[in-house]
Amino acid sequence: MKNLSLTLYFIFIAVINNYAQTKAITVEGDTVYLYNDGTWSYDLMEYMIGDSQDPFFQETEFEIDSLFTALYHPKESKKELTSKYNQIKIRYNDSEWGRVAAGTLNEDAEFAFEHKQKDIWSIVICEETEIGAENILKIARSIMAENTASDVQVLKAEWLTINGTPVLRGVLKAQFSGIEFVFDSYYYSDSRGTTQFTTWTSSNLWERYATDIRKMLNGLIVLPE
Repeated sequence: MKNLSLTLYFIFIAVINNYAQTKAITVEGDTVYLYNDGTWSYDLMEYMIGDSQDPFFQETEFEIDSLFTALYHPKESKKELTSKYNQIKIRYNDSEWGRVAAGTLNEDAEFAFEHKQKDIWSIVICEETEIGAENILKIARSIMAENTASDVQVLKAEWLTINGTPVLRGVLKAQFSGIEFVFDSYYYSDSRGTTQFTTWTSSNLWERYATDIRKMLNGLIVLPE
């Protein structure tokens, strides 16, 4: 199961890598973004979502529940990591979760984890660009559908208050090689950039491991600007 899930991770991570970019300054002094697909634009948002011709993206609509339920990291989550942009920190229980060398999975991942006893994986990706939580959820669904040729379902989209900060939760279900997987994520975006904190497991285990997943995700703490 672990080998299969790592393979799925590489497919999933294309959601982010499809939009990997390098910022450059032209001789005229303009800022432009250079992308992996050989294109460029003056505006990163225009490239990703501005007037996208992707019909799946344009048709991606979902209702977001604005419950703002207040949740906090568990007391046993004492191990702490801070992102390189000082936007967020992650508190987790290192007796249950182990660190994975992020670079061995993907060069853009800042932190990666796997549960020590259960088939659950987690990744933290931080970007400097402010994308907007709703937009990154749409992008994630659109690109995941393209890469898997499956109908990616939005099982849940809701605003929660995580450790005092409004955070968007998005739960996506996709099929890979006949097996359904669920990606349960927290999204946060502000002027410092965008954070995607994701866990995933097979759909038949998602509800069984719901407590473990939420404990991990609730370790997201947004730092003051």
